[in-house]
Amino acid sequence: MKRTFLWAALLLNGTAPALACTGISFTARDGAFVTARTIEWGESPLPSGYVVIPRQHETVSYTPTGANGLSFRAKYGAVGLTIVREEFIAEGINEAGLSAGLFYFPHYGKYPAYDSTRNDRTLSDLQYVAWILSQFSSVDEVKAATQTVRVVSIDPSVGSTVHWRIADASGKQVVLEFIDGEPGFLGIPGDVTPPSRFVRIAFYKATAPACETGLDAVLQSFHILNNFDIPIGIEHPEGHAPDIPSATQWTSAIDLANRRLYYKTSYNNSIRCIDLKKIDFARIGYQAHPLDTIQQQPIEELSIS
Repeated sequence: MKRTFLWAALLLNGTAPALACTGISFTARDGAFVTARTIEWGESPLPSGYVVIPRQHETVSYTPTGANGLSFRAKYGAVGLTIVREEFIAEGINEAGLSAGLFYFPHYGKYPAYDSTRNDRTLSDLQYVAWILSQFSSVDEVKAATQTVRVVSIDPSVGSTVHWRIADASGKQVVLEFIDGEPGFLGIPGDVTPPSRFVRIAFYKATAPACETGLDAVLQSFHILNNFDIPIGIEHPEGHAPDIPSATQWTSAIDLANRRLYYKTSYNNSIRCIDLKKIDFARIGYQAHPLDTIQQQPIEELSIS
């Protein structure tokens, strides 16, 4: 467990190259609202998977001193894509249509100071997404409830923070950032650095044609985000590149209206889908699976006769 927490700390500390996630959203003509994003980690394979959280599933948050933080029971079933540990959801959606994702936010934010006497209200930053997906159905509910918890890093000595994109099926969308220990909710308004990626994706979104359906918006999101894949080598010394196909470890898109989560990975560019409407969250058990069971791109050989 210590090694896993160290890995999470290194991830947040930004010691690895090419950690620059990118997000986008679209509203289709049929009213479907889609959010999509990439996640980058350029040092090595990033352990990633998906989890299915049933209603009534109980979770205890980690704190810097152990698994002794905020305890919560799931009101809503949810599906999430995870990093490092199955408890750390980086992107997900619940059955009510609330979606959330965490993004790297180095050297800008500051969480509240950890106070061990308030562990019953303390929530790990890497478990904030799991908490809101299991508890709430709208952005407004999340905004109100966030004032009641203390979001902290598992390792306060790291210094870096994450921020979160939160959206609901109505199309309402906010970003949550902690500045000087206080939550601040904000409206979302050439190279691989985060500022350049933001400028490029803003241009692509502004010039993208309107989509008729949620599926059209999902596919358009994947096409646009393909432009943000970071190839291995551009930020590594010659001969020191890790043995992974891309620093963009996976890309996801979530159709909030139709309750569908889509993803593809650097190992398999086929788009896979989890349909929350087909899951009975009152009866299904908790599940955790890797995003790829085989880390190899499938290739279809055509038969010519």
